[in-house]
Amino acid sequence: MPVRGSNLPTSVRAARQRVAIAFGTLAAGVFLAGTALGPDFDSPLKPAAEIGFLCAAAALGGASLALKRHFAGVCLRLALVLLGFAWGAHRLARVPVAPRLGAVVRLTALEHARRTSTGRWSCLAAIRGAPQGWPDAPAGSLVWVSMPGDAHPPAPGDRVIAIADFVPVDPPANPGEFNLRRWANDRGILGTLRVQTGLQLRPDEAAPGFMERLRDSARRLIGTLRARASGVVDRLGEQCTPEGRELLRGLLLGENPQSQGLAPFYQLGLAHILSISGFHLAVFAGAALFALRLAGDLGRLEPFLVALAITLFVLLVPPSSPLVRAAAILLTLLGAEYLGRRYDRLTLLGWIACVVLLARPSELWSLGFQLSFGLTAVLLGMGQRLAERLFPGPLGLGSTQPKLAARLRGAVGVLFATSALCWAISAPWIASTIGVLNPLAILTTMVLTPLIVLLLWAGYAVLLSGLVLPGLASVLAAPAALLVTFIVACAAWFDSLAVASIALPPVPAAWALAATLLLVFWFASARLRQRGFACAAGALVVFLLLTWWMSGLPSNVAARVHNLAIRRGSCSLVETPVGNWMINAGAGSDRGRNLASVARALGIWRVETLVIDSAIPSNAEGAPEVLRSLKPKRVLLVGHLPPEQDEAVRQAAALWGIPITESTALEKALSELPAACLPILQSGSSGRLVTVDLAETAR
Repeated sequence: MPVRGSNLPTSVRAARQRVAIAFGTLAAGVFLAGTALGPDFDSPLKPAAEIGFLCAAAALGGASLALKRHFAGVCLRLALVLLGFAWGAHRLARVPVAPRLGAVVRLTALEHARRTSTGRWSCLAAIRGAPQGWPDAPAGSLVWVSMPGDAHPPAPGDRVIAIADFVPVDPPANPGEFNLRRWANDRGILGTLRVQTGLQLRPDEAAPGFMERLRDSARRLIGTLRARASGVVDRLGEQCTPEGRELLRGLLLGENPQSQGLAPFYQLGLAHILSISGFHLAVFAGAALFALRLAGDLGRLEPFLVALAITLFVLLVPPSSPLVRAAAILLTLLGAEYLGRRYDRLTLLGWIACVVLLARPSELWSLGFQLSFGLTAVLLGMGQRLAERLFPGPLGLGSTQPKLAARLRGAVGVLFATSALCWAISAPWIASTIGVLNPLAILTTMVLTPLIVLLLWAGYAVLLSGLVLPGLASVLAAPAALLVTFIVACAAWFDSLAVASIALPPVPAAWALAATLLLVFWFASARLRQRGFACAAGALVVFLLLTWWMSGLPSNVAARVHNLAIRRGSCSLVETPVGNWMINAGAGSDRGRNLASVARALGIWRVETLVIDSAIPSNAEGAPEVLRSLKPKRVLLVGHLPPEQDEAVRQAAALWGIPITESTALEKALSELPAACLPILQSGSSGRLVTVDLAETAR
């Protein structure tokens, strides 16, 4: 049974301290490894160096057993730092595989292929055996396979032979971009095999071994389950709008919605609702627990059956990182419940975080990992006590209030306390990493979360029963459409409010960490009036305001031009004392999702004008995403875009109330900028970021 109560035994306090030290030292070692490898993660340690660090860690760990208490603690901490450094360097460093044209590779598909934004098919596959003439591609490594849209993509477990061009994973070309190379290195993904035509992809008729045939059969079974689940969700969303169907598939199948109509969920801080995460798995586990308890007290069988239900859920949806983290947490807690041993949930959560960090060191840089474990730890440590202080129960043994009303009031109180605690603790760090403050997050969470939970409970029931009776989904399509439409409308209304989402200037990470620790201390002490807290909070606010006031261009600079490294099209950012401009929004395969984070990394948190030169259609690929995330005050369109792109840009601009002004020439659209900017902007994007400062005399 879990240990509860505010008066914790000394053994529990000591256990929490030990796990906090273990996680902190491991995280420090992994962070040092990532820093030593650099942004390219292309400088692996030699095997001898990795073994040397591991031996040093083992020696320090053994020495800690023979030393006195304080010296033993120092040695053990150093051992964990060295362990994190060596293991992190081993997992995060890239396996050096050179680009190759026309490689003949035997592959096994691991997942269903999905359509990309360019109309091609893409799936994850494993290399079978060592490719002939390609010795630096290890057997068993993973690759993404990109196939043309007219090709017949393989299903999970299918074995194929491909003639393809191999492209390694590129490091980030601009500051603020998601480091896909670090993420792929940690998962053993070498890069992308690009198949040019469908004729270069054919079935592999070679007889597989017994174990390989067994693994392929398991992959086919899982693929069949996921395909059947996808069909059930499609039937459930038959009467929904396109945005509603994307919302259903995101909620129940973990797909990443692309519709601009669902952008309000991102702006309101509810992005975790749109794709499978710990929230969805917790709701599913709660629904399974509720259904089991209708059958009475099952004793130790209850956590076992809930664990089976969670395992089935993980098989039905793609195993994303948030889902794997949540499944690890819940299955470990259920295992402890099944064994019937006394344990502390917060301590157990800390050890799970250590295991996840060792299994996936790249998660240390993931906001999802930080918030998942951080907020869960805060809720386990302070959530119940805060709810009891804000909404104390009635005095005495009895209560005149009806039982149902008391339960509803308690549920609302717990939801408010949980929402307020999570929002307050996460707000500084989210402001630093994303640059957005959501003042209405508590209200939107309290209104939309019960509706989402209701939709998830109904959706999970239909999904599981639809695997046996697919026609049931069509019967419930009408009520599902009503609920989904209402949820989307509520999110859009909240997002239309001026204070729903406030963009902030760049917030230093050190400030965000200090503010988060201060808030945790304040909530832990549970005292509203504290002179020390007020002084520390005031000092942090003053420091942040001074940081914002001192930011900006130097007095002798008329403009600063950043030509970003873009795959297709171009994108340039121009800082001026009177406002910031973005010239074109070429984005490549990411469809502009990185442009806002790149701008923030360069110190630009607000863009007044977006200029799109239609001479190159790819210049507008990221425009809808830029309009959603940066919300410029106006758009200057030079020339005429292709009909499909023009409709997407105008639809996004109308959604956010941004006027579009057409111009006949790029020089005319840029006439408000210093004349010296034009040659730099016309040079376009290159393979690297170029920043140029224009002196005051350049005006």
